[in-house]
Amino acid sequence: MTRPVLLAASTSALIALGACNTIEGAGQDLSIAGQSLQQESQQAQNPEPRPDIEPEPDIDPERLPEDQSV
Repeated sequence: MTRPVLLAASTSALIALGACNTIEGAGQDLSIAGQSLQQESQQAQNPEPRPDIEPEPDIDPERLPEDQSV
């Protein structure tokens, strides 16, 4: 009778320790995902100029030909 109880207790302890490791890993994954989301939101608020898109030149309405208007 003592042996099955000891075996069940040992198995339960191993499962509990494995679950703690899994929960810790999940916490780290969530932390990394939160950091990535924070970086993305900061980049969206402060976008860097894209080198493949040229800015539009400033148009002076007084320098346009007569047939064009702004």
